[in-house]
Amino acid sequence: MDANLVFGVTCVLILMISALEILGLLLGFSLMGLMDDFLSADGAVEISDGGLSTLLGWLYLGKLPFLIWFMLFLTSFTILGYSSNFAGLKLLSKPLSGFVIYPLVLILSLIITRYMSQILAKILPKNESSAVSSHSFSGQLAKITIGRATIGNPCEAVLQDQYQKKHYIMVSPNSNKATFSTGDKVVLLEKHPGFWTAIPFDN
Repeated sequence: MDANLVFGVTCVLILMISALEILGLLLGFSLMGLMDDFLSADGAVEISDGGLSTLLGWLYLGKLPFLIWFMLFLTSFTILGYSSNFAGLKLLSKPLSGFVIYPLVLILSLIITRYMSQILAKILPKNESSAVSSHSFSGQLAKITIGRATIGNPCEAVLQDQYQKKHYIMVSPNSNKATFSTGDKVVLLEKHPGFWTAIPFDN
């Protein structure tokens, strides 16, 4: 197997995620926004007490939006991987064994990601007072950003909470008689796994 294959895959993944986010922003769709609201109310992975949770907290998974953290990790992993193989070729005239390089690069990437996340968390601190539970969205007004929704087939909508933060969610009509299209305003009713039911908003 090509020594750089795994690192090539992560490089392609970085480019794909970046392209999807840029395209989404142009179309009114936010991959980061949807992921943030899916994982937690305030845009970061929720960390509870416990052994594994302590490790996740040390990695700063609870301090940054998950997509930012993930991109930091992928970037570190890719750069370290290519650099390690390049060093191996220069010093040993061959790439290092995958049994050595992959665990080593993984561990170093997590450490680097942790400290980079720590720096970013200070630059972009979370405002705990503005954290809003997504379960409190019931009864609020949202606007369809893209797509067409029918019952059981949700599309994306955006709402703005009292702290002026935008939340991207998936919504579906609660009735076969209703459909939602881009630009429609809807009132959220009930949260389900992965989407909200809603009714049309009558001015």
